[in-house]
Amino acid sequence: MSITERGENVLKYQIVIDDLRLAIKNGTYPAYSQLPSVSKLCEQYDVSKITINKALGELEAQGLISRRRGSGSFVKKVETSTSAADANDTSGQMTGFLAEHQARGESVKTVVYDFSVVRPPHHVAEALDVDDDSFTYHVCRVRCANEKPRVIEYTYMPCRPRSTRLSRRTLASGLPARTASFVP
Repeated sequence: MSITERGENVLKYQIVIDDLRLAIKNGTYPAYSQLPSVSKLCEQYDVSKITINKALGELEAQGLISRRRGSGSFVKKVETSTSAADANDTSGQMTGFLAEHQARGESVKTVVYDFSVVRPPHHVAEALDVDDDSFTYHVCRVRCANEKPRVIEYTYMPCRPRSTRLSRRTLASGLPARTASFVP
């Protein structure tokens, strides 16, 4: 069904987004599969390349797909259950650190030693479900209780278009949920 047959109240690119999101959710396009080319999507939805690229850009910003110039758009692995997301939420470890030590009446301090944008090592890219040639934030920070270092953490986070701006202050207080932490 073309977009013009659906009515005029919804933006064209939003219809494409909703359709592709549903197709990803119901398994029409499973994880790691390639979406149809921009030209095929233009033909399917009877819209311009600008409209399709806007829709694909939004799906990429939402973390549902990965786009590669010259290769196409690919569906990313998406966690469907909250328990799976919670199991990968390594930032909860640091929230636990803060709560545990404050409950004991200890002062908690975080020192950020490195905050940079890097290409991740292969095992990190795999854990974050990003391409090896994508960029990630790299954070090295130390958690202290009563001025004594207790935890050193090396964290990688995907850089996303239109993502929340990170700062040393944010990193000292808590990490976003989608991170991968590794002990060397």
